Amino acid sequence: MNFVESVKTCFTKYADFKGVASRSEFWYFVLFAFLCREVVASVAPNLGWLVTFGLVVPNLAVGWRRMHDSDHAGWSYLIPFYGFILSFFETNPQSRWANGAKSEPVGGRSCPQGHPVPSYAENSCPACGATLA
Repeated sequence: MNFVESVKTCFTKYADFKGVASRSEFWYFVLFAFLCREVVASVAPNLGWLVTFGLVVPNLAVGWRRMHDSDHAGWSYLIPFYGFILSFFETNPQSRWANGAKSEPVGGRSCPQGHPVPSYAENSCPACGATLA
């Protein structure tokens, strides 16, 4: 995934906290957010915070999805430094999401309709809401 595709994907999934985000998608969006803030802050120093505030939701969403890709609960991205450090790791080959969001989880479980169920889901499938056995 290149820079432009990553930024488009993050804005398309503006507040989507389900699924996964690749390392390139995550880091390109972090770079985009940083560059936008710096450009605006250099032109109008008092407006840099507006860009930061405007990109909070997509930043959280892509970080949340990145945690899913490394087989961690999305909320772990909210723990200071922990989520940031985890975002450096490659996709875990034993991850329930390693083969993509539409395939059978590696060594994991799936819902009755065949969706992969991540480790953090306890009683229902995050994709369809089906009750798990």
